Formats: sequence, C-alpha cells, structure tokens
Amino acid sequence: MTIIIPVHEYNPLVDINLKGCLAKINESLIKPEQIVLVISPSIKSFVEQLESNVTLAILENTTGDYCYQSQINFAANNIQSNYFIIHEFDDIMSPNYISVIKDYISAYPDVDVFLPIIPNATPEGNIIYFGNIHLCSKGVTEKRALLDIASTLTNPNIELTGCVIKRDSFLKVGGLKSSLKLTFNYELLLRMLQIDYKIMVTNIAGYLHQVQRPNSLFESYKGMSEKEYKFWFDLAKKEYFFLNDRKIEYVSET
Repeated sequence: MTIIIPVHEYNPLVDINLKGCLAKINESLIKPEQIVLVISPSIKSFVEQLESNVTLAILENTTGDYCYQSQINFAANNIQSNYFIIHEFDDIMSPNYISVIKDYISAYPDVDVFLPIIPNATPEGNIIYFGNIHLCSKGVTEKRALLDIASTLTNPNIELTGCVIKRDSFLKVGGLKSSLKLTFNYELLLRMLQIDYKIMVTNIAGYLHQVQRPNSLFESYKGMSEKEYKFWFDLAKKEYFFLNDRKIEYVSET
C-alpha cells in the first residue's frame, strides 16, 4: 500500500503541516510500502531540503498540470502498489490506521474503494463535523455499507481524503478529472458505480482531516456564486457517463 501526498505549493505553513503529517505516519504500527510526495517542479528544491525521519519517494509531476486531481493521477500512474491512500499534507493519521485498513482489504478483496467516516477539524484541532457520515443513513447504503448509484446521486458531499482505492480500478476508469472544480470526488465515485465497481463506507477510525486552512483548495471554492456551485454539481451528474475528461468549463455571464 502506498500513501500519496499531493503538494503543489510550499511555504512555512505547508512545511509545518507536512512535517507533522509525516511524523504521525512514522508512528504507524504497520508501515506503508511507500510514501510518495507528488510535487510540481517549482517546489522541488524546497522539498528536497525537507527534514524528516520518514523515507520519501519524491515524484515530480511533469505533465504541466499541477492541480490536485492531476497530482493524484500522476502518482497513481507511477506507483506499483495494489492500493493507495489519498493523504493530504495537513491531515493526521493514527498509528493503527493502516493496520485496520489492511484488515478491511483482507475481509473484502472485491471492494474497490474504502470510504472512511472522517472527522473534519479546524487548524486548532476542534472537530466541526464528520465527513461521509450521511452515507450511512438508512436507505442510502446496502448490505456491507456498499454505495449504490441511485442513493449516491442524492448525496453529493463525499470526501476522498483518507480513502483507500484499488489502483487498477482507479486507472481503468480514468482517474480524477482535472477540469472539474468542486465535485471531482463525487463524479469519480459516480463513474465507478456506473461501471459496477464496489465502494464501501467503513467505520475505520484514526484519520483527522483539517478544514478551513487558509489558501486550501476547498476554502477557495467558498467564493463561488450559487449559480456556479450548482453548475459543477449538475455537471458531475452528466459527466460520470464518460471515462475521458471532456474539459467543460464554467463561463460566467458577468
């Protein structure tokens, strides 16, 4: 299993968060096969000077597209592990997280995505809400908490941070679409469900996701107009029928 950490910018805040993230991974009871830091060329010199007790594989994205989705896709195409974890650089993983994940994989080898319930916390560590918990509501999931496409279409707020994905399945469906803003996580899961891949909501504990970090991707989306917000969700419900990224853009009327 590989942990993929996408980093496209580097500043003192990123440095502090990344070091904390890596220190926690280093405490894991079961070590990952590999920890991949996928970066843009502009920050290579900074990352190479990073002081950490963790052995890192630094993967320089050479595609020219350094958005979050492209970073994940590039890394998935350049690792060998059967499974990977999407791990954001400011998130925290508990020592038993990987061992619990491996138990799930052993018990359910037919599952393509393990989607954990994720505590979302402020930079100060205060938990605000639990991501993906709404997917466990009655009528939303089936046996073994497997998602179905009908219920997922009505539950768009899905988080992939901390999730575990079968690499071959991810690559076969085309990965994340870089042109989609806001709803690229949601569209990927719809696309996978459309092709009958299995997505399981789990009660894996031990992963903390930081939200409200200044300059973060989803914080930047909060400035969207209501019309644009609706556009991206409506688009995801149309684009999941297509494996390729059709590069559709939002055009403001103003």
